[in-house]
Amino acid sequence: MGECFLFTLSPKTQKYEWSVGNKDLFMLGGEQSFMVGGGGGAGLSLNGELWKGYSEFCETFMNDPLNDTQKDFECIAVEVYAFEY
Repeated sequence: MGECFLFTLSPKTQKYEWSVGNKDLFMLGGEQSFMVGGGGGAGLSLNGELWKGYSEFCETFMNDPLNDTQKDFECIAVEVYAFEY
């Protein structure tokens, strides 16, 4: 099972886990962008400066777009967590 997921808190709380059997495109990062999810679109994509982004359906998580009002958005904060066990 994948250890990566997407989530949204608005308009309702929703967690999108890795869809077993679908794309293994979890994350892609470089100087120009950072993306989570793939296949058909990026579940979450931020530009290289981490302040402009978009969200759309992707096959990795079979998610709805994370922001329901429009595809593009401006990011005000980025938090990254890693758990070791």
